[in-house]
Amino acid sequence: MEQVRKFTRDNDVVTTFTFNPETTTDLLPSGIYRLAFSIMTGFYLKYLQKSFELPEKIYGKNRTNADKVFNTYSSKPSSTGALFVGDKGNGKTLLSKMIANKALDAQIPVVIIDSAFDGQNIVPFLSSLGNTCLIFDEFEKVFDEDSQMTLLSLFDGIYSAKRLILLTANNEHRINNFLINRPGRILYKFTFGKVPDEVIREICADNNIPAPFIADLIEVVKRTFEFSIDSLNAIIEEYLRYQEPLFEILEALNIDISVHEWVPTVISATTSNPNYKVNKVLKRDGSKSLIVYYSPIPKDGQTPDDLWEDDTTLNETAIILQEGQKYTYQYNDFEVTVVWEYVSKFAFQYGALWN
Repeated sequence: MEQVRKFTRDNDVVTTFTFNPETTTDLLPSGIYRLAFSIMTGFYLKYLQKSFELPEKIYGKNRTNADKVFNTYSSKPSSTGALFVGDKGNGKTLLSKMIANKALDAQIPVVIIDSAFDGQNIVPFLSSLGNTCLIFDEFEKVFDEDSQMTLLSLFDGIYSAKRLILLTANNEHRINNFLINRPGRILYKFTFGKVPDEVIREICADNNIPAPFIADLIEVVKRTFEFSIDSLNAIIEEYLRYQEPLFEILEALNIDISVHEWVPTVISATTSNPNYKVNKVLKRDGSKSLIVYYSPIPKDGQTPDDLWEDDTTLNETAIILQEGQKYTYQYNDFEVTVVWEYVSKFAFQYGALWN
C-alpha cells in the first residue's frame, strides 16, 4: 500500500504526515457515520451503512414533510434546520431517516450525533466536514441547555456553511430558548402527538382489522393521554394473533389504558335575569356539556311548576374569567363557574369501553 509523505509548517514548526492516496478524498464520501471521539486521535467518524431501511408504506404526513424539508434545503444557499418533537414512538426518527435518505441520494453524507462527549467542543470538527446532514438524536437528553448553547453557531442557517440539521426531541421544554421560535437557526418544527384517527384507520384497514374494533380503538385513543405508533402496532399484532376483544388486549399489553380527561366540577351557576332562578346544573353525556335547570321567580305568592333547561357547551369563546383552573363561562342569561380537574380512570368493560 503506497504511502505519501507530506510536510506542513505552522510558523516556525514543521511537522510531517503520511496518507494513502487511494483512500484519501477531498470530500467526505456519501454514507451514514456516527461521530466518535478518542483521547489519542480526537474526533473521528465511524462508518455505519450506506442508507437507512424504511418501511414499505409510509403513513400520515411524513412523506410530505420529508419532501418539504429536503426541497427547502436544496433550494437555499445556507443551512436548513428542522426539529421533530413530541411523544416517543410516533415517527420522529422515521421522518429524520426519510430526509437523510434523500440527502444520501444526493451524495450528501449523514452524520449521527448521539453523545455530548463530556463537554468536548464538537463544532469545529463538524464544521470541517463541509456540506453534510447532521442528525442530533434525542437532542435534549444528550445535550443539556448549557451544551446546547455551544452549538448555536453551528445552527445559524444564515451565517454558517450550508448543511442540513435534524433534531429529534421528546421534551420541548428542555430545549434552549435560543433554538425555539428562531427560524433563522431551526426553520421547521414538527410536533408529534397522538396517532391521528385517519392513520389508525389506514393502518388497521391494511391489516384487515374489523370496523367495530377500529371504531372502539379510535374512541379509546381520544381519551388517552398519549398513544404511539408502537402501541398501535402492538395492539394490531395481538389482535391478529388471538382475535380477542379490545378490552382484553389492552388489559394484557404493556400500554397505559387509563382514560385521561379534563372534567369540570361545577362551583356555582347564576343568572342575570331577575325573573329567573337557577335550580341545578347537571352534566350531559360529554364532559364539556352542561344543562342548566332554571325556573321563573314566583310572583304575588304563586308557586310555579315550570322547570326549564338551557344546554351549554364549555368552549373557549364563552370564557369571561379565569383563575388558575377555575373558569367562568357566560351563556345567554347564565354564568357557570367550574373547576377543571385532570382525572385518570379505568373504564374498559366488555360491550362498553367507557362509561
